[in-house]
Parts: sequence; C-alpha cells; structure tokens
Amino acid sequence: MTSEKVAEFTTHPSTDAHLTNSISKNTSFPVINIAPLFTEDRTSRQQCIEQIKHACLTVGFFGAKGACSQDLINRVYRQSANFHSLSDADKRPYYSLEKVITRGWVPLHEEPAYEPGTISHVESFDLGLHLPPDDPDYVESPLLGPNVYPDLIGFREDIDAYYTEINHMGSALLEAFAEMLELERNTFRQMSTRRAGSKMRLLHYPGADEQDRQPEGSSPEGIKVGISSHSDFEMLTIMHQNAPGLQLMNRNEEWVDVPVIPDAFSVILDDALEFLTNGVLKATQHRVPLTTWERYSLIMFHAADVDQVLQPLPEFVSAENPSRYLPITQSAHILQQTYAGIDNSRKMEE
Repeated sequence: MTSEKVAEFTTHPSTDAHLTNSISKNTSFPVINIAPLFTEDRTSRQQCIEQIKHACLTVGFFGAKGACSQDLINRVYRQSANFHSLSDADKRPYYSLEKVITRGWVPLHEEPAYEPGTISHVESFDLGLHLPPDDPDYVESPLLGPNVYPDLIGFREDIDAYYTEINHMGSALLEAFAEMLELERNTFRQMSTRRAGSKMRLLHYPGADEQDRQPEGSSPEGIKVGISSHSDFEMLTIMHQNAPGLQLMNRNEEWVDVPVIPDAFSVILDDALEFLTNGVLKATQHRVPLTTWERYSLIMFHAADVDQVLQPLPEFVSAENPSRYLPITQSAHILQQTYAGIDNSRKMEE
C-alpha cells in the first residue's frame, strides 16, 4: 500500500451516499448484514465490505447480523445462566487459577482492574479451543490448553458449537478487513490458526445493590464498575449482550450506548489490528458501567497465533508515516496487558 493510500484510509474514509444509505439509520451504531461474506457473490460481498470499511473508518465499530442462528445464541445464554446460578462452592472446582490460565471460572470482583482504582462487578466462565498438549498444533503457551467444562447437561455441546460458529464469523471478518484495505484476502486470517490464543467468555454482571451504589459505587477498596474502560488485546472482538450496559468509544472519542439487538453482534477492533495497520484501524475502547439490573454477555476474542509477531505491515509504513509500534508477539501482548491489570488490582489490596 502506498503512503497516499495510507493517508486516504486515515483521513478520507468513503462517504459514498449508497454506502451511507445501506447502513442502519442508527448512525451512532451502524448495523450491517454480513451474510454476503459467506457467499461467493462478488457484487454483494463487495458492497458488504464497503459498508464495513465505512463503519470502521468513520465510527470505529459496527453491529453484525446474518452470521449465527438465534436458537444457538439463546441456548448459550441458557447454559451461561445455568452455570452462573450455581453456588460459589459448586463453581469452585472450575476456578480459573487452579486450572489452565484463562480457562474456567473467574469469580465476582476478580477481573483485572484495567483502570487503576476500579473493581469490576462481573464474573466469567472462560474457554478457548480445546487443545491438549498432545495435539499436533499445540505449542507451549499459557494461552493454549484444554478447557474445563462443568457437569451440566448439554453445556459442552452448546458452548463448543457456538465457539466454532463465532470463530468462523471472526475469520470471515478478518478477510473482509484485509480486502477493504486492499490487501490480499488471507493477510490477516492466515495469522490466526489453531495456535491462536482466541478466547470465549460467558460474562455475568449481577445487578448492583444499594451498598455497591453508595456513593456512585465507591468503596475503600476502589470504585465499582461493570468492567473498566480498555481496548482488547487480540485482532477483533465479537460481543453479544442480553441487556443494556455496553458502551463503545467512537472515533470522535464519544461514548456510545450499544442497543440490545437480539440478532446482532457488536464487532470491535482490537490492539493487534491497530499494530498491524500502523494505526489505520483503531482499537475500540469499551466499558460497562455499574448497572442496577442483571445482565449477561457473550464475548469472543479472535486472536492471532500466540507466536505471531505484531508489527506494522510494510504496506502501512513509509518515510512520511514511519512505524509507530514496536514488535511484540500476540501472546506477550495479551499477558503483558493482563498482568498490568492484575497488578492494578493487587495495589488496591495492599
């Protein structure tokens, strides 16, 4: 990509009237039907890619429809509720830190503090691709390994089916991102194989009680939030929520309340794509304030391979636009940012 193209993508995103009209009238949160990404109809596929380009370069995120059945989404929410409704004693055998890192249950208030002085009022069940050490694609990494599954009827089947479906969606989006930037279609997707540190999270935000909310959720230990503001560390994140709460920061640095759309996912850009594109694509800051209502969300972090080096691609670097990011592997970046959040939490406990 020439330096002129870099400037075009950075400062002059497409404002074609056809593209604007084909995106949802809710301009603060554009919603796009991405079903054409799964076909070989070149015309409809290209129109979809242009819509995604417009959303990414003007707003910074978008809603995606047409990629997963509502029945499967509903089944996964039921399984998440089934797990999170268990007592802490029953969930304890699946405690994340007693198993493989990033796998299993993360209890309430143990989410890392991405902003110093905050306590996240959320619990999670985490899993990834079930990849035991004897798998031929396994490489030693704290981000890879076998899952732990609770003994709940249909849990593993429903969760694994959803993981596969959303992983397929993420791969299709990576292809679209490459094409919209005039790169080879497989540029980003080939960086994400079975050795990727991709992770899925079943998040549960209990409604805040009066003690949590006075004053404004503060306590001697810190300010309680749903989850503090941060960008994700992987390539892209696909999110679904069953109740309001998610807020995304657009490219004008304004917070946008994401509407609840049963058949639409929120798609945001992550750090790895910002690094690879030298800042042409911006990682999306997002947060969940402390809510009085209970909510669940389903999160899929679509990562690069754990040993993939993240640095600006040559197409995005020139004498006028030098590299803005130092090389780092996907695994190192995820662990660096995660442990920074853990350190923030530990400092509040001291």
